[in-house]
Amino acid sequence: MHHCEFEHLESRRLMSFDVPLPAADLLADTNRDGVIDSRDDKNESIWKPGKSGQGAVILPNFDKDNPGAAPDNWTGGVWNGRPAAPNNVIDNAADLLDVGRLRLRMLNTDDSYNYRVTLQLLKPASGDPAWFKNAAAADRVRVFMPSKQLASGDVVPQAGDVAVMGPGLGDTIVFTNAPAGVHDYRVQDLAGNGWFEFGVEGVKAGAVVRFKVTIEYIPVFESQPGDPADPEPPPPPSVSDEVAVRVAPFVLSDNRQAADKVIVENMNRFPGFDNAEARAAIKKAFGSKVIESQSGDPWQQDGYEIGYVKAPYGQMPVVLELPRARNGFFGQENMRSFVRSTLLKAGVGVSTELAALAIGSASTYGGDIESLPRPGAPAGAPGYLLSSGMPAPMRDFFAAQNVNPVLDLKLDDWMGVAHVDEVVQLGADGKHVLVADTELAWALSLWAVKLNLNVRMHPKMNGNEALPGYTAEGILVRDVLANGAFRKQNLEFAQSASRLRGVFDTLRRTLGLTNEVSAPTRSAANTGSVALARAGAFVQMLGNVKRTFEVRFLDADRYQLRYQDAGKAPSKWFDGRKSRDEVFTEAKAYLLKHVWSGAAKAGDTFTFSTNPAATLVKMPNFFATFGVLQEPGTSSTPVGDWRLIPYSTNHINALTVGTTVVTGKAFGPKVNFDGRGNSDLFEAYSRSAFRAAGYQQVIFTDSRQYHEITGDLHCGTNVIRSAPSGKWWDA
Repeated sequence: MHHCEFEHLESRRLMSFDVPLPAADLLADTNRDGVIDSRDDKNESIWKPGKSGQGAVILPNFDKDNPGAAPDNWTGGVWNGRPAAPNNVIDNAADLLDVGRLRLRMLNTDDSYNYRVTLQLLKPASGDPAWFKNAAAADRVRVFMPSKQLASGDVVPQAGDVAVMGPGLGDTIVFTNAPAGVHDYRVQDLAGNGWFEFGVEGVKAGAVVRFKVTIEYIPVFESQPGDPADPEPPPPPSVSDEVAVRVAPFVLSDNRQAADKVIVENMNRFPGFDNAEARAAIKKAFGSKVIESQSGDPWQQDGYEIGYVKAPYGQMPVVLELPRARNGFFGQENMRSFVRSTLLKAGVGVSTELAALAIGSASTYGGDIESLPRPGAPAGAPGYLLSSGMPAPMRDFFAAQNVNPVLDLKLDDWMGVAHVDEVVQLGADGKHVLVADTELAWALSLWAVKLNLNVRMHPKMNGNEALPGYTAEGILVRDVLANGAFRKQNLEFAQSASRLRGVFDTLRRTLGLTNEVSAPTRSAANTGSVALARAGAFVQMLGNVKRTFEVRFLDADRYQLRYQDAGKAPSKWFDGRKSRDEVFTEAKAYLLKHVWSGAAKAGDTFTFSTNPAATLVKMPNFFATFGVLQEPGTSSTPVGDWRLIPYSTNHINALTVGTTVVTGKAFGPKVNFDGRGNSDLFEAYSRSAFRAAGYQQVIFTDSRQYHEITGDLHCGTNVIRSAPSGKWWDA
């Protein structure tokens, strides 16, 4: 027998017997306790959220510890107007802290040359979200070859280590006895007894990948595939192991998280614009944390959303650049350059995954992306993503993050800008939600006129300077209330079930919130068909008092109202009429004529009560079409085409950090409503509403510059907030 024939038969003989193979063992921190040990072996191949879930989490390395211009995980291309190469190196010790770990057990054998070890980067086996359907596994993470050998024999990553898998580098590396290809490495590097620990950084927030290691026994004298003597050799003995890893998702911040930086644009650089008072108030409140941007855009909230990413070993705030950032408000400047050059730094990341999307509507702006955690959840805990009409690609992105489910408030068919930050705000205590209410604004205005028929409001607002009878104190409140179109827009159009009341009811049902005033109860003894849709009370001026109201009809139109507080005698009766708007100042109640229906008969009664523990708190706000008072009688715009914008200062649209809120001065009616002299009734009520929601410091400043260009202080600012202590993966 020839020697070559003997060698071939011997190889076949080896393949026909069991060969002792080293253990194929990949480990990552799949139980998310911050360490990698044998406990991470359990169910390691599946990624599942929740406290009982499993699967490792790594950071998307969006910050900039490197000396270049782009983020640490940059995959190449144009950054801030200039070409920037991919960053395929662990830059330094700070960068190393943002890199996750994947351990491969070494072979622990003297004949490592007889083995081939393949490490593959794979997509998840199933359940890949639509946002990632075209994203290859190698485009989701970057893997670094470790080079630092410890005394224990383990090999771990260090600064300077180079990526071997990831964007532009492929998804497979092979450790073999005879490395020949660009993705081949010496199997002898795995010969020891210990761990070979790869560095892994995230590229795409929220993406899931699988790592698979395969160890094959391929002795050096094995016949090669395609040998004429054995055209179909049996596959080599092999063992494998898999680990599931998720790149930490982008989680929306909420306004209770502490501020690291507060950003406001210096608008005084541009002729005709002045926000000096607002900037001064913000600086006084937040001191050295304030950044006065010079991006050429007043609407900082719309150009970028700020959240955070978090893994068991680290975290960072992340600025999510939005399409609006690339369009400047003043001239050629824009927020994109500001985000990419000023905000990006060590410890603060920037993600551009949404930056190139089309700007189809204002629903791609950050004012339409707000976090509303479930009541009682800790600060920064994943909550609902409030939005309205969010475009499909953006919805796909947030769905892929799988932490902030979208709650659509459906504002686009009736509001001008249609941003959720105009109608809803989370309370500082995390238990209350503030919501804009036009009926409350109307009732407060009626109260003011009742105290002073000639009271005025809104100087230098809404183009009022052009109206007849305008003075430095503004326009007569009674003239505003007498305008038919204004009334219809605020008390019928905005308050319909599909508009502001729909927002109110959606929040109440979804979050389990409670109303300030109970639904009116009709007496079973009533003989008329009269119905009362809802009743109103100035609840936040009553303190912690439950007040019960009784209404009794004297005839088809006239009725009386009285109230009773717990443990006290009933008040006297106050007269009212079903055919007109009524405000009962002593009782702190109001019944507007449009909430009545049907025919009343003498003796018909209703009762309703206030709820001092209510978690859904109303904030007074008027909305109207642009120029509604300038048009004679009624608006020339057909009702179906009405798009309302804030007419009064929008206190919902305020800058909020922790228990501090900076909001616009109301410039509302100043009357002696409490016996202590004239003061702004709207500001007084708004202050009480803020305090009911947990705000301890309420700061009013002149925000008319923002109001006049259809926004307010929330739209005009942004906040980089500290990442919370909670774990999104437990939610």
